[in-house]
Amino acid sequence: MKNILILFAFSFLFSLTYQAEAQDYFKERRYEGIDFNKAKVKKQYITISRRKYEVVKKEEEVMLGKKFSYDSKQRVFYVKRQKKAMTFQETINFMKYVGNQDGAAGLRKSLVYHYAGVGATFGGYFVAAGGVLILVNSLDSSNSGAGFPYGGLAFIGAGGLLYGGGYLLNKKGDNIIKKTIRYHNKKVRKFSKPVIVKNDFMPSSLGFKSVRTNLLNPTPVPALSLGWSF
Repeated sequence: MKNILILFAFSFLFSLTYQAEAQDYFKERRYEGIDFNKAKVKKQYITISRRKYEVVKKEEEVMLGKKFSYDSKQRVFYVKRQKKAMTFQETINFMKYVGNQDGAAGLRKSLVYHYAGVGATFGGYFVAAGGVLILVNSLDSSNSGAGFPYGGLAFIGAGGLLYGGGYLLNKKGDNIIKKTIRYHNKKVRKFSKPVIVKNDFMPSSLGFKSVRTNLLNPTPVPALSLGWSF
């Protein structure tokens, strides 16, 4: 009876070890070309001029060889007929994806003007609001017999200048975007396919990785490991 219990205990431990080793083995295997999370990704949509557009990535083939339009309110680029849209940053990636480096540089430059314009606009609001408060307090003081200070007017003027400067910076950024889109649409045939480097398939790094090649033997064996950087 004692021997039977010992054999049963060893068989139970062996079954657990076999299952754990098998799980580790399959976890270490890499399956390229299969995206198990693709079905779980929800599609995103955006409304432009009362029409629903699907937000896509730069790899979307339907965007290749198509002329882009730009929505300045939501700052997205879209293709009307296909009802597809891309975010600003994704459009920069798309320009590089198809080899339009000048277009990508132009969009990045327009972003700088846009951020500066937004900062100046909000700064103008706050400075002008502070000037109004100072002016109101100054008017109350002047009614009490004190002189009329012009500090509030100076703040309001400075706020107006900041707001105007922000408007001009945003306008400059939008003009760069329009110029970039016109150039891309004019050369759309040139930028109708992804730019692939000739030695793109060559691995960028070599090394060794420990892999279990036998389920019955838990000892890992060093195997050649290749890596690519895109």
